[in-house]
Amino acid sequence: FPSHDTPPNPNDSYYANSSLQNALKVIYALAARKNSVTPDAGSFQDDFLKTALDSSSAGFIVMDHERQIIYNNQSAPLETNTEGKPMIKLIFPETDSINTWLDHCEVASVHEEKIWTRIPTDVPGDECKYYDVIASYNKGSKQEVIITCIDRTSIYKTNEDAFDFISFAAHELRGPITVIRGYLDVFEQELGATLDKDHLELLQRLKVSASRLSGYINNILNTAKPYRDWETDR
Repeated sequence: FPSHDTPPNPNDSYYANSSLQNALKVIYALAARKNSVTPDAGSFQDDFLKTALDSSSAGFIVMDHERQIIYNNQSAPLETNTEGKPMIKLIFPETDSINTWLDHCEVASVHEEKIWTRIPTDVPGDECKYYDVIASYNKGSKQEVIITCIDRTSIYKTNEDAFDFISFAAHELRGPITVIRGYLDVFEQELGATLDKDHLELLQRLKVSASRLSGYINNILNTAKPYRDWETDR
């Protein structure tokens, strides 16, 4: 159908920094061949497009109205289920999964798009990969759902390793700080009556500082807890 919308520029920084740049160039190249169609052009274009998409590091998945995968390129994160059929190997949050979104689309939308970030293929580990996922829904189309998976493992894995170190360090510090606070409480109970005013004030300052440091550590661990719970629930 004719459109007055300006097509995306593959040289824009958003596309140039992702695997979508090559896909856009392939689509535009195929469109440029439209006026020189020959009897074998359809087969040539299909092979050309398949080769181009398979060379992309971005994963492309196409699903029909029954949510069956009817096409995927080689980079698509897939696995085989017990029935021998391909299925998406991505672990979405339980309350915000792609199936939950598609349930909503089937009831309330004709065309809709959604983006998920930092979606893992597995529990955290050396084999786990992380993707940003873009899904497009077009009601009634033969290719009703098109999913683009952009591999961001190199970015998110680095962040996760740094996060693990901070969380580990905070956890290791909490034990000694708890012990220090305990000794300060015992010291105050056993010797508080024998201390002069200056010593009592110094003891109170030590207790306040220990409590403040303990609070900082607990804040770090509490911040980590929702993330860790999400990973564990997977």
